[in-house]
Amino acid sequence: MEKQKCPELRFEGFDDGWQQKALNEMFIPLPNNTLSRADLNYDNGDIKNIHYGDILVKYTAVLDYKKDKIPFITDGKISDFKSQFLQNGDVIFADTAEDESAGKAIEISGVDDNYIVSGLHTMAYRPRIKLSPYYLGHYLNSNAYHHQLLSLMQGIKVLSVSRTNLAKTIVKYPASEKEQAQIGEFFQNLDQSIALHEKKLAQTQNFKKAMLEKMFPKQGSKRPEIRLNSFRGDWYSSKLTDYISIKHGYAFNGEFFSDKETDYCLLTPGNFMIGGGFKAEKFIYYKGGVPKNYILKENDLIVTMTDLSKESDTLGLPALLPSIEGKILLHNQRLGLITFENLELEKEFLFYLLQTKSYHKYIVLSATGTTVKHTSPSKILGFTCKIPEPTEQKKIGGFFKKIDEKINLHQQQLQTLKNLKQAFLEKMFV
Repeated sequence: MEKQKCPELRFEGFDDGWQQKALNEMFIPLPNNTLSRADLNYDNGDIKNIHYGDILVKYTAVLDYKKDKIPFITDGKISDFKSQFLQNGDVIFADTAEDESAGKAIEISGVDDNYIVSGLHTMAYRPRIKLSPYYLGHYLNSNAYHHQLLSLMQGIKVLSVSRTNLAKTIVKYPASEKEQAQIGEFFQNLDQSIALHEKKLAQTQNFKKAMLEKMFPKQGSKRPEIRLNSFRGDWYSSKLTDYISIKHGYAFNGEFFSDKETDYCLLTPGNFMIGGGFKAEKFIYYKGGVPKNYILKENDLIVTMTDLSKESDTLGLPALLPSIEGKILLHNQRLGLITFENLELEKEFLFYLLQTKSYHKYIVLSATGTTVKHTSPSKILGFTCKIPEPTEQKKIGGFFKKIDEKINLHQQQLQTLKNLKQAFLEKMFV
């Protein structure tokens, strides 16, 4: 055991150096099983099983037996798994992933007298020394520890970490259990705040989805289920071609695509959110000449006409462009720019109409291609829909705009918390 330098940020009253041990000095290895998803269920059983995929995408640093959704082993007998039972404070690593998240870990809590085991592609360990709850779960997922794993990962398409290589890592911790406890509880509180904001965000997003279904007429109906204010009467049936036209984008020369940031940003389907909306990331920068007719403006309404995802998540869906300081957005060839030919159709109303399930279903069913799905201006313009009077359109657009503003606020608050957590992870561990 050696004393190590202290973290940059500590709670008041602690000034001793931290301790360090090799992983195998710190932990006793525990057995795991190789049960597949087909051997698990979420309905009933005596023994819960931790699958590596859930560690990678579902669970936070500390897994709570009572609160987290953990599958049971189908027809699992207690006598068959006695040697594998985990207890509070044990840690489990996912030994494989498609990226550098291989080696992500969780700490077990809330087990008490229940039965839980470590499953496929996992490595379970039990601390040899007493440590305060929650410390290990957060430390093992910090860059201070996880960066040790990067050079130990093996594979090309799929990365993995073996027990042999995991044994080469060093675990560091404060000697004071009180300091361990304060660190663990601090990050637990942060995770709980993040989970609360994620829940609020999901609730608002689900509310929007539900209202999109109820505030636009269903197939065969001339009126929506829910209407604002005192609007009455039938909506009238039209095709989008009666109101708008769609302009193809420009085939910008790939020779002038740039990895270095420039003022010119080529928009792609990667700038569309699932469900509709603009995503200000994954820009492709451009350093060549730009035709003036293919420079986009704030509040332009665009649609994506190509999609690589299995479910065609963004195909045909819309985005309203924001103003991005210092950036000029370019109309790329896989996108369509909507121009309004008939002022009886409000832009915001159309933006939300193009986010409805009925529209997206029509686009996906009429798409061409297998691996890559394509739609076209003619197919989008051929969509038959119900349209109310402009006054009602404005009210509907305003209603959904307020929901989107709430969603954006929740997203910003959530990202702030995640950034805060990451900053503390960098400063509170060595």
